[in-house]
Amino acid sequence: MRIKLSAEWVSCQIQPYGATRSRQLIAIRKKIYEHRDSASHKQAVAVQQTASVDTLKTVVVESQKEHVDATCKVFRTVYYIAANNRPYADHPGLIDLQSLNGVKLGRMLHSNNAATDIADHIADEMRRKLLQSVVDAKLPFSVLIDESTSLSQKSAD
Repeated sequence: MRIKLSAEWVSCQIQPYGATRSRQLIAIRKKIYEHRDSASHKQAVAVQQTASVDTLKTVVVESQKEHVDATCKVFRTVYYIAANNRPYADHPGLIDLQSLNGVKLGRMLHSNNAATDIADHIADEMRRKLLQSVVDAKLPFSVLIDESTSLSQKSAD
């Protein structure tokens, strides 16, 4: 879009005209009023409003949110498998079932090998949180260790 800019506005050399101070102020106000209605000023305001929206950041955040939501759904599926003592081979079938039902699960983490890794990660996190809650509670606890012997009379802990 081609816009003609006034040379005095571009060079910041706006000069008032008139003999008295009030006439000079009136002349400057008139120039400001005319500039406000000019196409160049309107285009500059539009560019400034577009720049303040920050569309690229919004698009990236929305894309990341969809990816995280899909990953959470896959993690819940793996947790269901582990909690119900189902084989990890059920994971691809459950993913296909959810996809047929319209759940968006992305394209990653759909194999039974990925399910094994996810279950290990979930177990590690649950163990870490459990131990952290025991430590944070600062309650006394004890550990009972019992030694037993095998048939060949060897001790086993």
